[in-house]
Amino acid sequence: MDLKTEKMNSQGTHGRKEKIKPQFFADSSTELSDTSVGHQFLNKSENEEAQRPPKPLLRKKSAISRLDKSFWKVNVAGLSEFLESNTVYGKWFWISLLLFSAVTASYEIYKIIDNYYNTPIVTELSVTAVRKMDFPFVEICLPVSINQKYLDQHPWAADAAVAIRQSVTSASSMEMKKMQKSKSKRQGLILIMNSQKTNYPVQRNLRPKTEGVIVSIHHLYNPYSFKYINVQSGLYTKMALSAEFDEYLDVDSGPKKQPCVSDDEMNFKVFNLTYSVAACQMDCYQWETLSRCGCILAQEPRFIKTEVLEKTHFCTTKEINSCVVPNVTNDEVAQGAWEECSNQCFTSCSHWKYGVQLSTMKLYTPSFGFLSRYNITPDSLVYLQIAFTDLEYTTITQDWAMQLDGFISDFGGQVGLWTGASMVTIIQVPVMLTVLLVIYLYEKLRAVPKLRQTISKQDNL
Repeated sequence: MDLKTEKMNSQGTHGRKEKIKPQFFADSSTELSDTSVGHQFLNKSENEEAQRPPKPLLRKKSAISRLDKSFWKVNVAGLSEFLESNTVYGKWFWISLLLFSAVTASYEIYKIIDNYYNTPIVTELSVTAVRKMDFPFVEICLPVSINQKYLDQHPWAADAAVAIRQSVTSASSMEMKKMQKSKSKRQGLILIMNSQKTNYPVQRNLRPKTEGVIVSIHHLYNPYSFKYINVQSGLYTKMALSAEFDEYLDVDSGPKKQPCVSDDEMNFKVFNLTYSVAACQMDCYQWETLSRCGCILAQEPRFIKTEVLEKTHFCTTKEINSCVVPNVTNDEVAQGAWEECSNQCFTSCSHWKYGVQLSTMKLYTPSFGFLSRYNITPDSLVYLQIAFTDLEYTTITQDWAMQLDGFISDFGGQVGLWTGASMVTIIQVPVMLTVLLVIYLYEKLRAVPKLRQTISKQDNL
């Protein structure tokens, strides 16, 4: 056992290979200093740094790039297909289709805009039946300037009447009598009047040219209305009335221009009257007379505003000849101011008017024999009957053939039909163009200070 064990130990000792670690000897040729190693390491780092690509410069995002991406999407039929097409003939097909649709849509939109701008005015007529009708004002005038009896009592009145008649804007030269209507609603009126043929003035300047009376019918009394009807004396005259209410559109400009005056705009400077074009023009002349001469032409005081009557007076014959005629009637500046004011006298937007159908018959003299006791002859008698033909009136109103909502509907329909766009797209495109323009101008303005600094540095060099 001992020999065997010893043999195995000897074999194990000789058969095992031992690893020998290399040893560095302190030789001058192989000695490395810490300085040389550090220098090599630094050179390697510098080479790697030089070979490394430069870092990109960080730039601030532009304002356009910050916009929401959804803003760039425009919903137009055919546009996305054109962008996605990958062949030449496909590109040409879609661009031709887009151009055709754009041209056709533009033409249709032009017709819609032109039709809206030049749209005709629709006039509607309707008839309304009522149980009662408001009877109009009836104005009856003798065809004389001043009654002879009044002239005998006031001799100076003849000169005043002649001066007024010579004036362009004189008040009505006829003696007027207005038939006041009662509070109750009446459907007719019968008048038997003496036309006073035997009491006409004998002065040449005041002598009338006709016999009988002058009748005018108004919804509201207006002494400056020229819609008169001459009624001959010695006859039975019947006036059949038909009422009509008109309501017009107020169009200040455009090819369908027809300006009118609303109820709120009916305001005179001198007169206290119902509005009419003639009364408005006379008010302009009276105001010009008041401004230049300090007086107004003769007129019934009840037709003049109270505050005007308190501050002025009626022009005398001397003032008319010395101031009104030379400084108002014959003065170019005054006439220009009067015409400018008169040009604003438009018709009223809503008003009543009455149509009159006239018929006459000769009076039967024996039926009026009782008038002889009053010293009245049948030839001086005026027998007048005024009544409505029917208890109904006609209404005429105006309206536009195309309203704004109809214009928007037609416009959107044509755009959607030819381009596939909607109102969202129509609003989006101009808004986006405006935003891009603002951003472009903003960036250009921001670059101006930097450009100035660069130029100043170059100048300093």
